[in-house]
Amino acid sequence: MTLIALIVALAQVRQARADATAARKAVARERRLAFELALLAEIYDQWTITGTQHIRGHISALIVDPTSEKDIPLLRVATGTKSPWVSNELLSAYPRGSEIFNARVTQELDEAIRRRIEEK
Repeated sequence: MTLIALIVALAQVRQARADATAARKAVARERRLAFELALLAEIYDQWTITGTQHIRGHISALIVDPTSEKDIPLLRVATGTKSPWVSNELLSAYPRGSEIFNARVTQELDEAIRRRIEEK
């Protein structure tokens, strides 16, 4: 009888540890998403005011979307933010300051925000 109680107690301890680990990961994921959404909102606001002039630091702080590895690629190239997945050739298709550039940057930011909201 004591052996059975010991086995049950060990199983409960193991399950409690697994639950605690899952909870810590969920909290970390939630904090990361909240940080990224606030950062994307700041990037969006700053971009609408100053264009690409004062957002490089914000973009550098943004964790690249692991599902596409190309999070806001045009904005990264336009600000000179390092990214191993995009090249400067993107700027030739979307000249900086043009209507098509502004529309594409807006689309990239909207998609990045939407992906993170859906992830929540």
